[in-house]
Formats: sequence, structure tokens, C-alpha cells
Amino acid sequence: MDRISEPLAPMTLWSVHRLSFLEALLGAAGDPGPSGHRGEKGDPGPSGGRGGKGAGGRDGKDGLMGEPGMAGLTGCKGDDGDNGDFGRTGLPGTPGVRGERGLRGPPGLRGVQGEKGDAGPFGAEGHEGLAGDIGSVGLGGVSGLKGHKGEPGQSGLEGVKGSQGPQGSPGEPGAPGVRGEDGSKGLGEPGYSGFQGYPGLRGPPGVKGIRGLPGLKGESGLSGDPGNDNDQPGSVGLTGPKGYPGLPGETGFPGPHGLAEPNECEIVEILKKFCSCCEHECSPVKLLFILDSSESVGRYNFALEKEFIIHVINKITKFGNNKNEHGSRVGIVQYSHEGTQELVSMDDPKITTLSELKSAVKNMRWIAGGTYTGEALDFARKAFGNSQLSRKVAIVLTDGRSDTRDTKPLSSLCTVPNIRVVGIGIGDIFRRPPYFTMLQEITCMNTPTPGLYLKITDHSQLLEETFFNNVTSYVCQDKNHQHQTCQADFKAATDIVFMLDGSSGVGLNNFKKSRDFVANMASRLLSSKARSLLRVSVIQYGASQQHRVEVPFTNNVDDAVTRLNAVSFMDSSTDLPAALGFLSSVVQKEWRPSVSRRVVAFTDGRTVSTSRGNLPRAAEAVKAQGTVMFALTVGDTFDETGVCQLVSGKADSFDYNFVNSHIHQVAQYSDLTKWSVMQSLAKKLSSLI
Repeated sequence: MDRISEPLAPMTLWSVHRLSFLEALLGAAGDPGPSGHRGEKGDPGPSGGRGGKGAGGRDGKDGLMGEPGMAGLTGCKGDDGDNGDFGRTGLPGTPGVRGERGLRGPPGLRGVQGEKGDAGPFGAEGHEGLAGDIGSVGLGGVSGLKGHKGEPGQSGLEGVKGSQGPQGSPGEPGAPGVRGEDGSKGLGEPGYSGFQGYPGLRGPPGVKGIRGLPGLKGESGLSGDPGNDNDQPGSVGLTGPKGYPGLPGETGFPGPHGLAEPNECEIVEILKKFCSCCEHECSPVKLLFILDSSESVGRYNFALEKEFIIHVINKITKFGNNKNEHGSRVGIVQYSHEGTQELVSMDDPKITTLSELKSAVKNMRWIAGGTYTGEALDFARKAFGNSQLSRKVAIVLTDGRSDTRDTKPLSSLCTVPNIRVVGIGIGDIFRRPPYFTMLQEITCMNTPTPGLYLKITDHSQLLEETFFNNVTSYVCQDKNHQHQTCQADFKAATDIVFMLDGSSGVGLNNFKKSRDFVANMASRLLSSKARSLLRVSVIQYGASQQHRVEVPFTNNVDDAVTRLNAVSFMDSSTDLPAALGFLSSVVQKEWRPSVSRRVVAFTDGRTVSTSRGNLPRAAEAVKAQGTVMFALTVGDTFDETGVCQLVSGKADSFDYNFVNSHIHQVAQYSDLTKWSVMQSLAKKLSSLI
């Protein structure tokens, strides 16, 4: 006890109580002595350092309960003790605050099914139930889709080389490629021929060799100086020995297939080209140009119009220093808005030569105003005056559009005796096509003496050789070749279908030329004297499901040309049998009953290989409906068998006289603008009725 109480002096009261507590826990303390007097409270000693943990003592006897000490500091949380026994049920406490919702408890055991109660409200969706027991193996399923191709394996050993197989059949020839654009003409001038070299010194004669083979013919030597005149003829020389025959030449390559012999229309065109009246000078004619100088023409196009006029003047007339000599007379009227007509003519006293006339044309200025075409034509009618020439021709260059404020009729020139009017419809700078109704009225198409109108897309075509020859040939028509005829004479009602080839082998440029050809053919046919008997339709064909009717049957020129101008190129493959099936099923419904039926197909005779064998049967089905097929081919690379099957409806054993009469062949696409090509096709369509 002395050992324990010895350090009490410096201890704090808290330390005393703590020590008592330890003694109670550790035991080994003696019986308590009598209580001593309470000493005075000592001063608190300094805080001692924390001692090390003592060794556990033996359990002592329970001591008397001391007085409760002061509340100590909160100690560290000890380990959880064992659960004690259930205490007695306490009194019900006051209701506590509602706590947060606890977690969902595990499902209880399934109870006995109770009686069916009333239907309750729809509950919330339950949680996913536990997985059931694994069922028995089911039947085999349907085979799945083929998997992705595996990685290639390693190359195997090289096998034994097999025997050579039989030679395969040759493949079908490919479609001809699109013809490229012509290159521009090269620059530069040909060089001069070089001087002949001086002869060398004569060498010594060599040993006479064996007779050589005949040499090549040498170049022509220079002309010698003229000798002295000798009136006495020389003696006749001895006949020389016969020369050795030359070596036979190598066999040449076969030449290309020639075109068919020229038909009557082509002969007429050839005669026109070589006749003196068209090559040098026409028979006397009063020629008047009516020149559109409105704003829609444009300055550059106006210059092309003047150049075209000068080219025509150069070809059809001779005009010497004496302008009173008998010959052609030329005048030019340019016009724009009201009261702006300007006349340049040989009748002008200031113009005495052909060069002065052409200079006056070149100096004409572009007016760039409105378009009073009717007023200009009335002015031109008066300009013809009292001409003594029996042949009069007027050439009108316009886009066919006239100002609505112009009160003069467009048919003013139709009242001039012995006149032929040529209307050239040209697309303007806004790329609008010519207006055909006005062109028909200008060219007197509804009179007993109809003229001619031509359509071009832009002014640059005025200077193309084929177009230029068509115009000058018409101007130079006279009585020299009246015995040569090439007229299309339709005497019965006829429906005509043009089939445009929209395959990629044709190409966009050649397709446009084919489309323009059909537009010109429709204009000629529906503007002729037989226009009341004719109807025209146009379809475009390509792959098996790409055929379409571009122009339904019509006898109206404006309707046909307007629709054709809007046709776009398919750029597809070629299925000719399917196109004939489309013709039989769709177009067949639109034929007029009991009329002649004509079909003109642009084709090279080729079709996709999968339908090649169906061509004769499809052509025979069209022929059985009373339709006559014509094939229009371009160039010499067409498939002859395919073309023969198309027009005859037979697989072989063709009647070539019949085939030749139903094939219209041209050398190149640019020939489609020739008068003879259009006129001879029209004659074929009418002669077989």
C-alpha cells in the first residue's frame, strides 16, 4: 500500500481515480484500511509521460463500489461484445420519427393459395425471377449463315502440270469507243526544198559485175538548157531490149468495207456540188439577207452572221467592175427595234464592186435593241421592188422570236412573186431554242409555195461546211437538174417511230447529233404537203428496264421539237430485244388502226450477250404486227448479222435485197446533217407504203 500511495502527492485527482480503477481490475490489493482524514488538496503536478503497459495481474476480489468518479474522456470504441440475454419487455415508447425505407427483404415461403380476391390495381413491374432448371436438349436448329471467309492458308506443293485444254470460243467484239475530238490544226509553214548537191568526181571504172536487178525509179533531174532549134527530125532509134520483169509485190492488207452505192438522193447532191452554177456562180438570182441585230444575238454572234453572209456571196455570184452586167444581185437588211432597218445593197450608187459590198457588210454595226421581225420583213418586201430577175430568195437569220408590240405580219415576204424564203432558226445567247411557230410563218409553210427552215443550236454552226452547202444548194436550185428527183411522196396515212440508241457506246456528242437529226426529220415530215397524213413518235432505249417514250405520237412540229430538245442521254447498256418488246407492248397501244407503220432504229446491231439469241424472235413479233423495221447505222463497225436479224426477223438465210432496202447507212455522225441523208430516208419511208 505504501508502494502505491507513495507517488500520490504529485498525481492529479484524475490520476487517483484512474489508479483505483486499475486496482479494481487487476486485483492483488489488500483489505481496505480505515479511512484517513481528508488531506488538503495539493497543487497539481506536472503531467507525466505516458507509461508503458504493465503486465497483467491476477484477478482480485470484487471490491466495494466506490463513489462514481468524474466522467472521463470518451475512450476508443472497443470490440463488440457477445449478445446478452433478452431483457424484459419495456414499456411502449413514444412513436419515433419515420425512418428511411429499408432494403427489400428476401422473399418468404410460398403460402397456401387463398381465395381469389378482387382485382387490385396494377402493381409495379417485378424484379427478374431466379433462373429455372436447365431444360432438356432441344432439336437441332436450322443451319446458320455462311461465316466470313477465313485467312488464306499456306500455299500447297505445286501440282503436276495438266494437259492443255481445248481452245475456247472467241469472245464477242467489244463496242466501238467514242470518237475523240479532232485536234487543232498544227502551226508553222512547210519548209523549202533543199538545193541539189554538186556531182562528185568520176571514179575509175570497176570490174564488170553480174547484171543487177532493176533499180528503183530515180528522181526527176533538173531541166537542161534549151538546145538549138533543129527543124530536121532525127532518125528513128533501134528498139531496145525487153526489160526484165520486176519482183512481185507483197500481198496488201484487205481494204475496209465500202459503203453502199450512192442512191438517187446522193447522186443529186453530188451533181449539185460539181455543177458550175453552184461551184462558181449561180444562175442570176435576187438574194436578200434579213439579219437579226437585236440584243439577244450578242456582238460575237452578230460578227459570225456577217461572216456567213460574205461566204455565201463569194460562192454564188461574180460581180465585176461594171455592176450593170447581167448577174445576181445581193442585199442585206439588218434590223432590231422599231424603225432601225438598215439596207446594204448592190443598188447603192456608192457600191461599184464586190469588194466594196463585202466591206460594207463588215462595217455594219450591231444595234443591240429589240426584235421587230415583222416590220423588218415588210421592209425587205419593199426592197425587192420591181426586180427583173425571175428567181428571188430571202434568207432570214433569227431566233424566231418577235416583239409582241410589232403589228406587221411575219408572212410579209409570202406575197412576193417567185420567191423562196429560207428561215435559219438559231439559239440565242441565253441558250433558248428557236421558236418554230414563227419560223413556219416566216417561211410560208402554209402556202402553195413553202420555203425551207433549218435549226441550229448556236451561230458557230453557220460556218460548218455541211450546213453551208445545204443553204447554197437551195439558193442555187434552177432548171438544170429538174430531171433528177428525190422526193418523198406519202400517199397514205403513216405512223413513224424513231428509236434513239441511248447506250454508252454511242457517246453524248454523237447522241446529240442523232437527236438533232430526228428533230430535223420531224420538221421536214410534219411540214411537208403530206403532214396531214403523218404522225411521229420518238423513244430512247438502253438496258432491259430503261426504255422510255420521249415524244408521244404527234403531228405538231413545235410539240415534237420542243420535247426532243429536252431529251437527256441515258448512258446505259444495250438490250435490243427488250427494246423491241417495249415497242410491241407500250407503243403498240398508240398506233392508229389500219395505217402504215414505220420504225427507224439507230443501232450497230449489237446487244447484251444474255439476250442476243432473242433478237430474231423479238423482231419477228414486231413484224407480225404489221410494222416495217428500218436500221440506221453509222460507220462500218456494225454487227452485220444483228442488223440483218433486226430488219428481217430471221436468224439466218437472209434475203439481202430486202435487207439492203431496209438499212440506211452513213459514214459518220456528221453526215446526219446532209440534205441527201434526210431526203433519201424520207423517200425510203414513203416508197415502201
